[in-house]
Amino acid sequence: MSRPTKYCPNCGAEIDRKAMVCPECGVEQPSISEVVKKHTSAWYLVPLILGIIGGIIGYVVIKDDDKKMATNLLIVGIIMTFVVPIVVGLALFAWLMSVIHGFTPSTLLVDEKAPLFTLTDINGADFSLDDFKGKVVILDFFATWCGPCRTQMPHLSQICEKYNNSKVIVISISIDPRTDTLEKLKQFASDNDMTWIVARDTTEVSKSYRVTKIPTLFIIDQKGIIRYVHVGPASASTLSSEIDSLLKQ
Repeated sequence: MSRPTKYCPNCGAEIDRKAMVCPECGVEQPSISEVVKKHTSAWYLVPLILGIIGGIIGYVVIKDDDKKMATNLLIVGIIMTFVVPIVVGLALFAWLMSVIHGFTPSTLLVDEKAPLFTLTDINGADFSLDDFKGKVVILDFFATWCGPCRTQMPHLSQICEKYNNSKVIVISISIDPRTDTLEKLKQFASDNDMTWIVARDTTEVSKSYRVTKIPTLFIIDQKGIIRYVHVGPASASTLSSEIDSLLKQ
């Protein structure tokens, strides 16, 4: 059986769930139990208080008319203070776990207009997203120190080989321009056969796209609408299937 894993919120690397520090980028990992506890505590406290208060009020109000019913009502109220928190808490826990592992703010941009930007690539040429209207654009946010980002590059290379740049454009943007200097990025591009557009995020484009993990890839259609988002590495076959669906439209 495989060991339970999680994804580093900084670099997107898949790591052991018990790991306190990401082995890829060295960033300290948040405790999932603390996150869940923070969001579920109210669901335990509120039913507890309401159950006790409701049971006591019911007992006081009707004890003179029907003491047996009042007693039963008090017992039910006390039982519910335990049952409701457990049931609701477990359901909320399951929901939070699915959110933690499968949801990122960037997914909210699907079917929205892609934020426009202008950058300078590593060869000194200025370009804008608006320059590529009428083409499918793959926008890849990465960093040279990110292990999963390096595994993404061969897949992007396959996409560039398969499609003519008159129809499909690939753009890789480093989210860490301070660490990824121009020289370092040029070397990284050379080492990974990055023949497509490569640039440094000097205008906080990643914030516009709500990128919280890397690699994150956006596939933008010919009208400038974000159609697909991948958080973590995406295979060439997956990207190709999505691109083909857009080219047929």
